[in-house]
Amino acid sequence: VKDAFNNVGKVQMQEINGKPETRDAYAKFAKQAGLNFACAIDLGGKHRVGLIAIDFGKRELKEVEIKHAKEALEVSATLIGLLFSNEEWVNSLEVLSKTDGLTDLYNSREYVEYLKKAVEEKRANKTKEPIFVAEFDVDDFKQINDKYERHIVGDKVLKEIGERILNFISFNKLQKSMYAFRRGGDEFAFLIKGKNRKECRAIVSDLFKAVSKEPLEVIYVNDNGNKVKTNISITISVGCGMLERRHTYQDLRNTVDARLYYAKRKGKNRIIGKEEHEV
Repeated sequence: VKDAFNNVGKVQMQEINGKPETRDAYAKFAKQAGLNFACAIDLGGKHRVGLIAIDFGKRELKEVEIKHAKEALEVSATLIGLLFSNEEWVNSLEVLSKTDGLTDLYNSREYVEYLKKAVEEKRANKTKEPIFVAEFDVDDFKQINDKYERHIVGDKVLKEIGERILNFISFNKLQKSMYAFRRGGDEFAFLIKGKNRKECRAIVSDLFKAVSKEPLEVIYVNDNGNKVKTNISITISVGCGMLERRHTYQDLRNTVDARLYYAKRKGKNRIIGKEEHEV
């Protein structure tokens, strides 16, 4: 690492665990970025390498500034390295990186990665386990945002939907076969594995009812500055389908997406699958 960073700055580098190609990639990044000071960090072994850097631009540095920069890097790298040596902390960090902060569901990146992996395994015939995919969004969500204090009430609606989905999964003991995601905004998705088409449709139908089962009570401030209590009805439109071996990732997304928008065109508040819409 020391040799790889010899043109980056005046910080002395220490040898750490990491694949040569990983270290070289960080060295190249730092060099291209024109960083004055950069330091690689061992993030708990297993070839996990990080980079911490200070960028002072092109101005000339005084000796005391160089000294302080070195000290800051050394202390920061040590502290970060110690944090990543704590397995419980690392696990918590990994969970946070995979979940949506508002709803506690898995985030959009996890949805894409999980779906791509499922498609690849199915096309390579590595698994015969059935995978069912559903995407839905909240009906008339824009009107909710526009009417009730913009995003404050809207966020409460999204959070409540997340809670209802998680409660549904827990109550029906589906933790090992059903995964729920927030794709962004009012768009959600979930995957069901190990169940046949009939079972999946029954689960989707039950979840549909669980999300829309009762209005959400919210308190908002009206135009006169008064607090008002109201009930907001939640309905969703769902597009769904079974992953088949012929599907590419984009084929599957297009199919489910087309069914979701068909549900919208048919009047919203409904489920559309292969049975209702041959795509």
